[in-house]
Amino acid sequence: MQNQKTTCPDCGPSTVNHFLSKTILIIDWTLSPVNGFFMSITKTIINLLNHLGFRNIGINFFVFLSKVGLAQISEHNQEDNSDRTKCLWEAAEARGIKMYQIRILDKPTELFWSEKNHKKLLFECLPRPLPLSEAFYWMDDKGAMRKKFAEANLPIGIGEICFTYKHALEVLKKVNGSVITKPNVGSRSRHTTIHISNPEMLKKAFKIAKKLSPWVIVEQELKGTVYRVTLIGGELAAVMRRDPPFVIGDGISNLKELVLKENQNPKRHGPHFHEIPIDNFTDEEIARQGLTWNTIPENGKMIIVRNNIGRSSGGSNSDITDKVHPENKKLFEKIAKVVGDPIIGMDFIIEDMNKSWTEQYPCGAIELNSVPFLDLHHFPLYGNAVDASGKLWDFVYRDSSSISMSPK
Repeated sequence: MQNQKTTCPDCGPSTVNHFLSKTILIIDWTLSPVNGFFMSITKTIINLLNHLGFRNIGINFFVFLSKVGLAQISEHNQEDNSDRTKCLWEAAEARGIKMYQIRILDKPTELFWSEKNHKKLLFECLPRPLPLSEAFYWMDDKGAMRKKFAEANLPIGIGEICFTYKHALEVLKKVNGSVITKPNVGSRSRHTTIHISNPEMLKKAFKIAKKLSPWVIVEQELKGTVYRVTLIGGELAAVMRRDPPFVIGDGISNLKELVLKENQNPKRHGPHFHEIPIDNFTDEEIARQGLTWNTIPENGKMIIVRNNIGRSSGGSNSDITDKVHPENKKLFEKIAKVVGDPIIGMDFIIEDMNKSWTEQYPCGAIELNSVPFLDLHHFPLYGNAVDASGKLWDFVYRDSSSISMSPK
């Protein structure tokens, strides 16, 4: 079993236990028919209790635990909360919404309830209204997402879910271009490999993805940049451009000097953004482009120096919500309607968000997230902050007669 204190280069700073992650997926798949049956029963019970006015049962249960010393109830936004929780809490306070957090051994959990005008909402991670959508149970499964999008004729890259390397090789030949590999379920780009153009590279990348999941997504490498699109209540709430570590040439400095200069940016000294690492991964990406650390890029030229978009790996975020082309906005809200869930985080790859997606091929969605990190929109490295958490509260409490705890 992997030592959690050791950082996995394929996981990045947010390293997870490989054995445990893979085992959970196998168990979940094995028990999926049973899980589906019990999820259906759970949804029915939750909806019935909500209809009968028994929403407070869960809240009262946690209050009871606190009285017997098995849990604590916090009425204040604690310092050890995640950024997502802090942003959600601050947005709630700004709207006169009271939040409470369930803590165990004085450690934060993702269980909360909120109250406004005597209407209470018990939830996990993010507040969701009832009825719970069918999509809530499949959104985070990349393979399921691909199937649903293909059926609805929504833009995605050519690809398939692969269990064997032989199957993955068939997909590579079908794409007739570069592909990427990634675990069927996961986040933060863990064990994802890009720029795969030949069987040898595919074999190595396939093994990397297999460490986290028995099933691997092999799909066409789309052209452009990754954008995080957040949809709330069927409407476009915010769009964030997510760039891998990059520098802009000045015609004088070499790549090493440009990276060191960028790392002096005060925002890169935490807590949200970090310096661009100078390591084997940056060496490989620069070499892949036929460059060296002594290369002097021309003035204004953008050079990507690492292929991971995560903030902890030196990536950056730029808010471009007001620059989204009307056709793209129309597409995203159509996707929200097809998916049918009120809270959707979507990663979408396209070259230029200012132009219609219909003029840019190949582009498309690469994954959905049922519990998106709304705090990304609150803390851009460039551009204006967007109060995505506030937009969620405004949606949830517009009519709080149908609210409950998310079962995830």
